[in-house]
Amino acid sequence: MDPSAEVRAAANDTDGASGAYETMSVRELKDLLKRRGVDMSLAVEKEDLVRLAAAHEDFDAEARLIFERVNLEPGFRTRYSNADPIWQSPDTGARVYVGNLETARSREMLQMHGISAVVNCQGLDSQNFFEDDPSVDYFRFPIATWAISGAKMDTREGVLAYFQPLWDWIDEKMEEQRSVLIHCLAGAHRAGTTGTAFLMYKENLPLEVAISTAKTLRPIINPFGRLTTLLDRYGKALAATRADEGEEGA
Repeated sequence: MDPSAEVRAAANDTDGASGAYETMSVRELKDLLKRRGVDMSLAVEKEDLVRLAAAHEDFDAEARLIFERVNLEPGFRTRYSNADPIWQSPDTGARVYVGNLETARSREMLQMHGISAVVNCQGLDSQNFFEDDPSVDYFRFPIATWAISGAKMDTREGVLAYFQPLWDWIDEKMEEQRSVLIHCLAGAHRAGTTGTAFLMYKENLPLEVAISTAKTLRPIINPFGRLTTLLDRYGKALAATRADEGEEGA
């Protein structure tokens, strides 16, 4: 097997998740892979670098890079705040926030925003800081591993079923007048993607409008890589379902 083919074989299961990297230059890809500590010795073509980038996504590392770019520590307050509301219930006034780890681990911040329900978008080994407190409810949603979630993510039904339990949980908390925090490390990629999908669900927004809206509400939101692939699939699944519902009601 030639080196280029070997790289393709190693990253074969990342097809469809590499779109964001295809727009990067070779130099940018190499710099990114170097920061991630990825061996590039077998990469011959730009396509190989793209596949390696998709196969070695590190969302915690990318979150740290965001703060490094603006010379700040993750907990520092600027226009990139620790938590931002992206939606408010017109019925109960409860809000959905997208935020970072600093908010999730601060009882003071949670109380300041009236948050008593938390969606943890990090890995299953991450900490739910107040899990022993019966006044704070948690929902684990490790969105970065959606492709191996066990759901049939290549089907409309599978994609919709992947998100719906979370939406039902959030809707229930909102009806109870309880605000919800969706968080990851930076509140940019994983939580940002989840928040964007929530806007698509609640407001019937197409993907590009949902991303633009989410970034207006929290500028640091930045879905990329396989997270963008997931949003694209979800947008198509929602559009197809609503088209079917429209035909039935005609």
